[in-house]
This record gives sequence, structure tokens and C-alpha cells, in this order.
Amino acid sequence: MHVLKPKNLIVLLLLAASLAFAAPATDLPFGVWKRATNEPILSPQGTTWESAGTFNPAVVLHNGKFVMLYRAQDASGTSRLGYAESTDGIHFTRRPEPVLFPETDYEKDGGVEDPRLQKIGDTYYVTYTGYNKKDAQLCLATSRDLIHWERKGVILPAYKGNWNVAWTKSGAIVPE
Repeated sequence: MHVLKPKNLIVLLLLAASLAFAAPATDLPFGVWKRATNEPILSPQGTTWESAGTFNPAVVLHNGKFVMLYRAQDASGTSRLGYAESTDGIHFTRRPEPVLFPETDYEKDGGVEDPRLQKIGDTYYVTYTGYNKKDAQLCLATSRDLIHWERKGVILPAYKGNWNVAWTKSGAIVPE
């Protein structure tokens, strides 16, 4: 007979309690999740800036359309942010060129990655990872139309401060 150690028993009881109090899927404010298709909404395409990968999207509603910024990677591993829009949230039309691409020293050779979008007032804010093959740092850019972006720079630098001893990635602005 196997007897649980007290530490393992506590972990098991906490897990069981959290499952017992978890909200059933039908109580979620946005309804039950249902996969729309077994295929990805966007896949890599072509032989240039989005040929090796398309992933980590951020989507907002803009002028009655779903607008997606997504990380696209080329064959050499450099990332850029692509733009696609849709009226139904499933079938997207892409712009032929990226809307944000590596320009600064903190983005060179690695790229711009992993967008997180938020709209405050009439301005869109995107936090993204600027990666230069050495450091990954949380960066910020702003736009009014989701196509033309103004870089604000690194907002959480890597390896700076007592609390930050490594890379800074994937931060988001949460206004409420």
C-alpha cells in the first residue's frame, strides 16, 4: 500500500479544492470556447519575411474589422510584425509588407516579436520584444492606424535593476 507524504497530500488537496471552485465553462462571460477550424488561421507563406513562421498574434477590433498583428519569421530567424484584417475573425487578408521590422540596435539580427495590443483613447499601444541575438527586451510603440508605428524604445531593459537579472519579454498594458 502506498501512503502519500503530508507535503504531497497538501498539494493534492489544494488542487482538488481549486478544481471544485473553478467556474464551469458555461459561466464564462464570453461563453464556451469552440475551435473554429483544425487549420491555423495564418500559416507561413512565400520565401521572404514570413516564410518560416507565423505565430503569437494580438487581435483588436478596429473600424468594424478584426485586425491582427502577428510575429512572422524568415528563414534566417529574423522576426517582423505582420498585419492582417478580417470581417469574421477567421478569414484574414494580409498586408504584403510587415508593419514593424527591425531598425534599431536593440532589434537588429533578431527582430521584433510577440505583440501585445491595447487601445487607450485614440492611440494603439503595442508592447513587443526587441531581440538582437544577445538581449530580449520589452519595447513600446504607438500608432493611430495600426500600420504606421512610432517606436518609444525599450521600456524594461534586460539585466537592469535588482529584480531584473535576465531578459524582459511579453509584457502587456492592462488599463483596467
